[in-house]
Amino acid sequence: MKLISQHSIISILVSDQERALRFYLEQLGLEIRTDQSFAPGLRLVTVAPPGQSRPEIALGCSDQTFYPVEHKSKVQEQHAQMLSSIFITTHCWQDYKQLLERGITFLQSPRQQRYGVEAIFCDPDGNTFTLLEVAPGVQFAPLYFGSAA
Repeated sequence: MKLISQHSIISILVSDQERALRFYLEQLGLEIRTDQSFAPGLRLVTVAPPGQSRPEIALGCSDQTFYPVEHKSKVQEQHAQMLSSIFITTHCWQDYKQLLERGITFLQSPRQQRYGVEAIFCDPDGNTFTLLEVAPGVQFAPLYFGSAA
């Protein structure tokens, strides 16, 4: 029996959903997939690259009434130290330059690796992402995102 059929949403923590939404739409060029409020302070916002339906990135903001500020800060700090996901591109250097012009903060400029050309950037909350131009002959599972530009 197949228990899991599809990876649908990758959740990241953000401190301000509106600010995060502007970043992902205006600077990265992603599109809104879901924007639904369920109650005050409880909103589901997901984004993805144009033309891609799955997976989506959920811009999660924890509810202050359930978690103390200290807990939220600690979780965000730990989460920001992990690599959130990989955006696949066909031209890493070109996309890197374009994203720099849009104000994206890169932690690592493009570097040649065995598996391709890789650059690492972060969002305003410190969530880190890889921009990867896959080397010929390297195969990745279809879970990864399309071009970031």
